[in-house]
Amino acid sequence: MDLQGLSLRELKQQLLAIGGEERQRLLCALERDPRKGAGDLARKVRLEEEKACRQEARWRAFCDPERRLWEKGYRRIAGVDEVGRGPLAGPVVAAAVILPPDFIHYSLDDSKRMTAPARQTAYETITSAAEAWGVGVASVKEIDRHNILGAVHLAMDRALSALEQPAEFALVDGRPLTSCSVPHQALVGGDRRCRVIAAASVVAKVSRDRMMEELDREYPGYGLASHKGYATARHFEALQQLGPTSVHRRSFLKGNRQLELVTENSGESPQAWGARAEELVASDYASRGYTVAGRRWRGGGGELDLVCTRGDEVVMVEIKAARGTLAGSPLAWLGRAQRRRWRGAAAAYLREMGGDSARRRLRFDLVGVVDRRDAPPELTRVEGVEP
Repeated sequence: MDLQGLSLRELKQQLLAIGGEERQRLLCALERDPRKGAGDLARKVRLEEEKACRQEARWRAFCDPERRLWEKGYRRIAGVDEVGRGPLAGPVVAAAVILPPDFIHYSLDDSKRMTAPARQTAYETITSAAEAWGVGVASVKEIDRHNILGAVHLAMDRALSALEQPAEFALVDGRPLTSCSVPHQALVGGDRRCRVIAAASVVAKVSRDRMMEELDREYPGYGLASHKGYATARHFEALQQLGPTSVHRRSFLKGNRQLELVTENSGESPQAWGARAEELVASDYASRGYTVAGRRWRGGGGELDLVCTRGDEVVMVEIKAARGTLAGSPLAWLGRAQRRRWRGAAAAYLREMGGDSARRRLRFDLVGVVDRRDAPPELTRVEGVEP
């Protein structure tokens, strides 16, 4: 294929206009073209194609739980998820969402792993395109009366009941529900594995955030709009100065003004405690002006618990959660092999960021979180760790 008579602009237009084998022949010709710009164009297009293939493969896997149910004859399949297990204040909010089979939103993920603008865009897209969606709320009084797990199940069942078109089947994040108005299947980590559960997590998160912003106007001084009621340092300072309000969970506080936090329930699993510790640390960074850009990011042979950004600063955060009394620095919990995995994951994350990463200031933080029955969780942050 002779390309010498065509400008790079004309070649770009041709690539946009054709597909299939013809497009691949043109790309091969560009790669052989002696012009530097032609080679650069071919590399850029190849990278875009590879990214598109990864997106499509991820999305196909994201739809698999629904696809298996479609094959069994179910059509209206609702995803169900909740937010608000860990905060000291505000309700538990659940959402149920039924999506059409052809719905695609590649940036959709577990709502905790998305930025606030990305969540808002996804929320608007989901609620506009959904065949049906509903929100269920369990109040602070119901949390205190039924315990947090009972309140979560109550909110989820209410979300399903709020659907304008009833669901034939539900895919629920976490563990099976004790009572549910429709047949359901529970998926642990479903908000990262299933399209409709991820959609429900976004709708629930945005809905609850809006409720907490309204409560912040009703109860100023606590910062409920910024930390959404989680147990951040700022929130504890406000509680010490102002005392709890009617939207604070009495079952999470011992003796009203003594602010002695108890665990959510005696049966809280290590996984649930780890997730709660992650929320505490994420809220702490958010309260200091950071954006949580990534959660549990995997790559390079390791995992980054949190990636936080502020301006040109990128902070790789490792979280160590424990229960009971623990002496010494959390540095004692970080072994040599784990440091190596931390370095590898950070390097892979920066590579994925591309050229922009060269202008960023990188820092490694280690945060220890200790849960105590007779006091609030204790956060110990060690900044600038050598991984």
